Amino acid sequence: MTMELVTCVGSTAALRAAVLGGADMVRIGLRDYCRAGSRSLSEEEFREAAAYCLPRGVRICASMDLPVPAERFPGAVDAALRLASMGVSAFSVSDLGLLRALRIRMPEAAIFVSDAMSVHDSTGAALAAKLGATRLLLPPQLSRDGIERIIHRCPIESEVLVFGFACVSCGFPCRMASFGRKGSDTSSVCTRTCLESFGYASRSDGFRPALRPISLAEHLSELEQLGVCAVTIAAEERNADFIAAFTNLFYRLLHDRKPPDENDIYTLLRRYVPEGVSDAYFNGIPEDALLANDQPVRAKRIPSAQRFQNTVEEPQRVPVTMYAMLRSGLPIQLRAEDQEGHIASFSGAVPEASRSGKRELTEALLRTQLYNTLGSPFYCTETHVSAEPGLSLSSLDVSRVRKAVLDRLMELRAEAPSPRTAPLPPLLRCESPYTDPELSISIRKASQLSPALATLKPLYLHVPIEVLEDDPSIITPFWENGHTRICAVLPPLVPDADAVDTYRSLSTLKQLHIEDVQIHSLSQLGPARILGFRIHCGIGLAVSNDWALRVLQDGGASSATLSPEMSFNQLRQLSKCLDTELYAYGRVPLLSSETCLIKAAGGSCDCHKACGLLDKVGRLYPIQRTGGCRSILFSAGKLLLGGRLQELKTLGGRRLP
Repeated sequence: MTMELVTCVGSTAALRAAVLGGADMVRIGLRDYCRAGSRSLSEEEFREAAAYCLPRGVRICASMDLPVPAERFPGAVDAALRLASMGVSAFSVSDLGLLRALRIRMPEAAIFVSDAMSVHDSTGAALAAKLGATRLLLPPQLSRDGIERIIHRCPIESEVLVFGFACVSCGFPCRMASFGRKGSDTSSVCTRTCLESFGYASRSDGFRPALRPISLAEHLSELEQLGVCAVTIAAEERNADFIAAFTNLFYRLLHDRKPPDENDIYTLLRRYVPEGVSDAYFNGIPEDALLANDQPVRAKRIPSAQRFQNTVEEPQRVPVTMYAMLRSGLPIQLRAEDQEGHIASFSGAVPEASRSGKRELTEALLRTQLYNTLGSPFYCTETHVSAEPGLSLSSLDVSRVRKAVLDRLMELRAEAPSPRTAPLPPLLRCESPYTDPELSISIRKASQLSPALATLKPLYLHVPIEVLEDDPSIITPFWENGHTRICAVLPPLVPDADAVDTYRSLSTLKQLHIEDVQIHSLSQLGPARILGFRIHCGIGLAVSNDWALRVLQDGGASSATLSPEMSFNQLRQLSKCLDTELYAYGRVPLLSSETCLIKAAGGSCDCHKACGLLDKVGRLYPIQRTGGCRSILFSAGKLLLGGRLQELKTLGGRRLP
């Protein structure tokens, strides 16, 4: 079975180009609910897209990969329901609450877990499947072995990015757009800030914490052997010509089952992506995936001579069975039936008796004409013909009735089936009992710990697990104050290959009477629960609504850090069934990279130098190494809500980290 070809588009023109190029599914962002920003469609544009795609057998997936605040949550669910009634058959989400709500509201809909949720191991994939996901969009940072482990250990459909831009952040959502510049913004729409030039140490500029475009064109057969069910082309930012050309390239590669030739690679992958393409993550070499400092980042325009013309024949992808009856004195009767049970009938001209100079329309000749469906999205797989001998009918008359019946079949297929729905049960409103939040402190390195800090007696002290492993005695002053609980913080990313060592270290810490652990990924929820820890959900889970809190509560979590993008009004409206934490002071983690940004920027992993990136106005973005040779980039400015302490007390949060 050939893998499904999915193309991500950002306009109606690009959608048509992707369909003509051979896409089996198009993924489109729903405006106001996706990270694509302006490269998304409104609900009315979705209606037009469905009218074009449904007759052609092309599925539509609506991308809703932004965390949804509580005040907008009912609107998001209702919008998804309206799209389903238009013919949208799948939804891609990254919000835990939205995943559960859509599964309840539309029991038969296909719901995909977006790579923005960063499910990077088989444990997280199994939990996503348990929550109702039918497909997992695997993070592009996974290696060949990582993909194989997930597919073999978890019975869920998998989708892999084979061409396009990928975010450097893996482990939690990128917040460069929200906190990467002066001040902060509640918008999570990607602005590609990572493509700007940053300085490091003595260098003033020349480093960009971004990835080269990914291309796995040469690994398609390998992906199919691994069990991948769909491959994705991410090209929302590109124009229609670019999307059509690349979609058609991968369509041919998939159906011809052969690797790309030199002309394919040069014409499309190299000539028009001047920054180069990479398969480094797939090959397990993440350090080679970063964009080189001197590479351009804008693609050249495709010359008009090589543009994908809309006059090309569209792929014939919908199988039909044709029935014809030819009788003397009666109009020719033609019927077409597809595999979904749509039946279209039409009658045409009345045949004449075959005389000298007129060719008899035999059953064999009529079958041949019925198989000729070029110029339509249909291909005839079977014919049933009954023709009375001695009759004649011109090829033009047969062609007209054939076109009429296929046009009628197109109309029938454009009628979207009504989705099966179920009521969404209301959530019991939970009010927080806390009127005076307590203090929690999160540190990044051992040098930040001191006896003076211990005298503040925070309720929790969050310490990275690698710091605790290096020297457990550094937390002694906090044990001795009689109030503080120590919480071990897991790295944002714990792939299957590192899981055994990481969770063995966590078990060792429990022998030191550390009972609390902070996680940043859905993948870490199950193992932490099995090990018997009190679970605190960190910023990586981007908790923004009541439903997400309920999912985490059912998963065994005892508290959750709310997304720092939320406004005070949104925080106040949130029903808090769990203890909640709010960021009140400090640097916000912007992105988590699988590669060592320190080594990439400075040439070595020497952490004693100025470990941070400098933007054009001199702001420093600190870098922290975590989980081996991975990196976390922090905001240049510090979040400070100290002047609003009285207002913070009204929000119902228990702790202020």
